[in-house]
Amino acid sequence: MKQNPAPKTLIFLLQMLLASQLHSQISYTYKYENNRPNVELIFESGERLKRIQIDLSAIDASGKTYQFRQSKKNRAAGETRFKLNVPCQQIEFHGSAVVKTSASSDIELPINFETACVKDLKADIPLSSLNLQKGTFDVIANPPLEGLDIEIWYDGDPTPHNEVIDLSSTRLRKQSIQIPQSTSHPFSHITILRIKMIGQGNQWQQKEFYPWSFALPHEEVLFDSGSADIKDSEEQKLNPVLEQINTAMTRNAQAFDVIQTKPILWISGFTDTVGPAGSNQQLSQARAASIANWFGRHGISIDIRSKGFGERRLKVKTKDNVSNQANRRADYILAFHPPYGGQNGWHAH
Repeated sequence: MKQNPAPKTLIFLLQMLLASQLHSQISYTYKYENNRPNVELIFESGERLKRIQIDLSAIDASGKTYQFRQSKKNRAAGETRFKLNVPCQQIEFHGSAVVKTSASSDIELPINFETACVKDLKADIPLSSLNLQKGTFDVIANPPLEGLDIEIWYDGDPTPHNEVIDLSSTRLRKQSIQIPQSTSHPFSHITILRIKMIGQGNQWQQKEFYPWSFALPHEEVLFDSGSADIKDSEEQKLNPVLEQINTAMTRNAQAFDVIQTKPILWISGFTDTVGPAGSNQQLSQARAASIANWFGRHGISIDIRSKGFGERRLKVKTKDNVSNQANRRADYILAFHPPYGGQNGWHAH
C-alpha cells in the first residue's frame, strides 16, 4: 500500500535579546514520543542565572486549555531546559519567561509560538468490507481522515471516474463509505477501485482493489469416458471463448495498463458423483489442464491457471453415483483473484 508519511522531527528557532549584556536564545524542538510531542524551551545564557521561571497558557484546536508554570534556580551559564508535554495536535502557546541574573533585576520575556503535531497515519480498507452490490466499503483510520480521493475504472470505459469525499466534519476512526453512483455504470462493472486516504499534514495512504471478473459463457467440451484429451470435433467449442477473451482484454486495455497488471484466466474442472471421489478429482484436474493448455497454444498471452474440484461444488445436488451432465462441466473466468476463494491448488500453464 502506497503512503506519504508525516515528518518525524520539526525544529523551530526563535532568538530574542534579553538585555545589553545578557543574550539568551529560546528555541524549542518538536518531536514524537509515544505519539506525544515534547516541546522544549532551551535558554542559553553567558552568565549564571539566579532564577528563571516560565508561565505559559496553551490552547488546542478544540478550545481546550493547558497551563504550565515551572521555575529553576541557580543555573550555571549555558543551557536551561524546560520540557512541556502536550497532546499531539495543533496547539498555540502564549506567556512569558522571567529571568534574573546576579547583575540584573527581573527581565520579562514574552513567549508566543505554535506547534502542529501530526500523528503517523494508520489507515486501511478491509477487502471483506467491499460490497459491490451496495457500492460501499469500510475505512478504518487513526487519526481520522480528512477525506478520500477515489478513482474508478468501469468495464469497457477508457476514462476513469474521479470522486472526492470530504470527511473532515465526521472525525470518525471507522465509518462506512458510499461510493457515488455513476449514471452510466452499475457498481458490479467496477474494474479498478483506487482509493487515496488523506490524513492530516499531507499524509496519505492508497489502496487499490481489482474486483472485476468475467465468467465466459461457453459450450461444454465433451470428453470420452476417463479421458482428458480434447477431441478435434470439440475444439470448435473453444474458439468462441478465445474471441471473448481477446475482446474483454482489448475493451479494458487502458485500465490494465494503468495498474500495470492483467487478469488471469482461471479454468476450473468439475465432475458428477459417479466413480471414486479421488479418481474424479484427478480427472477433473487433468481435463481443466487440457483446456488451459489449449488456450495457451492458441495465443492467450495472459497467465492461465487450472484446478480440478472433482465432486466438490456440484451445480446440481445429487446422491453418490448419480450421473448428471450439468455437474460434468468446466468454468472459464477472467479475474484478478481466484474464484471460489483460496490460492492453493491452482496450476500454472
